[in-house]
Amino acid sequence: TTPTTPTVPTTPPTTPTPISAPGPNEVWAFSMEFRPETIIVPVGTKVTWVNMHDGGQHSVTSDTGLFHGTLSPGSSFSYTFTERGTFGYYCFWETHPEVTGTVIVE
Repeated sequence: TTPTTPTVPTTPPTTPTPISAPGPNEVWAFSMEFRPETIIVPVGTKVTWVNMHDGGQHSVTSDTGLFHGTLSPGSSFSYTFTERGTFGYYCFWETHPEVTGTVIVE
């Protein structure tokens, strides 16, 4: 008789679970970027930044010194915008210069 090759059961490929979107007035530090990069809110809105377990430390640092918070994995920082304007911010860690965002307050 001819020997047969045993069949190896195959596991169907897994589809990654989609990551839900940030909630209202929320920005995620995720995959070396802020999501969304630009958020538009009315005056008096509290915006919350969340480090989505990105594996590292991030910051939310205003271009003008208006606000600053650090984001350890899984932590958050919030700031309430009381004036209209466009507010740029960035991650101050030397290895993250491309991680930037903008809050537009109308």
